[in-house]
Amino acid sequence: MGKTSPITDFPTLKFRFKGFATTKSNSPSEHFQSLTVNPENYLAWETKKKVLCVNIIEETDIDIPMNIIGVQMMTEHLFVFDMEKDTVWWKPTTECEL
Repeated sequence: MGKTSPITDFPTLKFRFKGFATTKSNSPSEHFQSLTVNPENYLAWETKKKVLCVNIIEETDIDIPMNIIGVQMMTEHLFVFDMEKDTVWWKPTTECEL
């Protein structure tokens, strides 16, 4: 690794979450929502130390295997937390409108 960031060498991540009625399918078993995350939103480059950090944390303090994706991965998306329906949904955007 040189002095410049190696982040551009990494792929875009695509997550697919079941249970969201945001696809065009009429079958509830096929409902899903995708989250696309660019490398600059899941990696951080520390120039002085020349260290590349992954912004995904593995949770080991509970019995269920889990990875936590943080606020950095929410960049370029608008997230809506609907407390009445106990759901969360999002859409890719650079603006703050529904």
